[in-house]
Amino acid sequence: MAALSTSTTPLPRRSTETMHRIAITACLLAGALHAPPACASSAESVVVQDPYLELHSGPGRGFPVTQVVDRGASVELLRQRTDWIKVRTGRDLEGWVNRS
Repeated sequence: MAALSTSTTPLPRRSTETMHRIAITACLLAGALHAPPACASSAESVVVQDPYLELHSGPGRGFPVTQVVDRGASVELLRQRTDWIKVRTGRDLEGWVNRS
């Protein structure tokens, strides 16, 4: 039977700079885990200035228009994807509008 080796190989020592980077990364990750969600109560609302605003079902002209919002109505900006912004109306309808 072969004998088991009990010798250990020392782990390579990390440089001070590497340890510093690891510590900073750990602190940033810990802070990010405890931070409030970015969208929590920070959504911005805008008022429609054009005669109407077409809400598309997705972020692109190829998606059908599902709703139309009239001038003077307020919409809440939820998120952006390229030149398209997802909005929510006062009646809780959601859709995508072109940034322009």
